[in-house]
Amino acid sequence: RAAVEARIRQLRAGNPHFSEETCTTMFQTQVKLGGPVPPKEFVKGCNDVCETLKTVKDYWGTGDMATFACGHINDFGCTWNTAERVAPVTAKELGC
Repeated sequence: RAAVEARIRQLRAGNPHFSEETCTTMFQTQVKLGGPVPPKEFVKGCNDVCETLKTVKDYWGTGDMATFACGHINDFGCTWNTAERVAPVTAKELGC
């Protein structure tokens, strides 16, 4: 938990535009477009935090830490691009 919270604090300090709201908007655009967002809509740090949270969720699967990760995944509106498919993977598909 502490490492995830520290990473979020670090990303906030590095980019004043990084927030749950801006990430959610960026990822909603990504889902709507079915792929990468235009450069002007990209928010630095969103992909980083979501990759960190996905790693935690994938590692723990279920239980307190997985629930903790899913809470943040949903707060940030995370989606992920994968090599296996064109459309982004959503939090629901990840099990959150």
